[in-house]
Amino acid sequence: MTYSVKITGDTNPGRIRLNNEDRFGILETKNREMVFFVADGMGGHLAGEVASSHMAETIQHAFSDKKSLEDTWGSEKKSSPDFFSNDYLQHVVEKGNTKIFHHAMDDMDKRGMGTTLTLSIIRDNQLKIAQVGDSRAYLIRKKSIRLLTKDHSLVQNEVDLGLITPEEALWDPRKNIITKAVGIIAKVEPDFYDYTLEPKDRILLCSDGLYDLVPENELLHLSQKKSLEECVHFLIDKANAHGGKDNVTVVMAEINYSNGIEKQNKSQKGFWFFKKLKKEEKA
Repeated sequence: MTYSVKITGDTNPGRIRLNNEDRFGILETKNREMVFFVADGMGGHLAGEVASSHMAETIQHAFSDKKSLEDTWGSEKKSSPDFFSNDYLQHVVEKGNTKIFHHAMDDMDKRGMGTTLTLSIIRDNQLKIAQVGDSRAYLIRKKSIRLLTKDHSLVQNEVDLGLITPEEALWDPRKNIITKAVGIIAKVEPDFYDYTLEPKDRILLCSDGLYDLVPENELLHLSQKKSLEECVHFLIDKANAHGGKDNVTVVMAEINYSNGIEKQNKSQKGFWFFKKLKKEEKA
């Protein structure tokens, strides 16, 4: 059985912040795996958008650029890496972490910058996620929603220890304090998750600017619109309607059976955003 995957995404600075520290991307590997991610940067003096941009560029190059692929995995004489593996995703995260960390060490204004990362790859009907920080992945299946990742956050640690309930965590003023990020220290270990998908499943990746303001019942309702583009549009609008206190980024994927002719479909907004950012940085 063959499968096709459609993916689209968008990002918005929200109603309060002037700059957008979120980044996302969507790309197809040479082996026809679909890669998509959300990165939410943090740090003063515009450092957050630098950190998330470094991570985004690292991912883009690692999965689509031959030279960068060789730099990430080793000599071209070695066998090609398995993109759909914990080892390769770990290498990609480490490469982004090193780039961010060294930049921060060389620039006092960027000290302490970092980024969350929810990096997903789909091969056939298998989903793998590498997770650092508190951006999230959800599964929408048959009128239900399920959180696929666990936040690296202070309140999540307290939930795990039984100190507070999940309901209390929703309103805890410390809920945005994260315990792990890419680029903060010299080494980072992502968590890995593996799932088997079914036809018509949808995967929602988002930054905390969405789920902090939009409860799960509304996430579910808006993620069931007919088209993925509508889902992304309405989810971002809903976050802004609830105050838009943070940048908000949404990436939505859907898997279906393929007739063997249908091509993979992906929005180019992610790459457009990278190009736009590079032009702005040079200005």
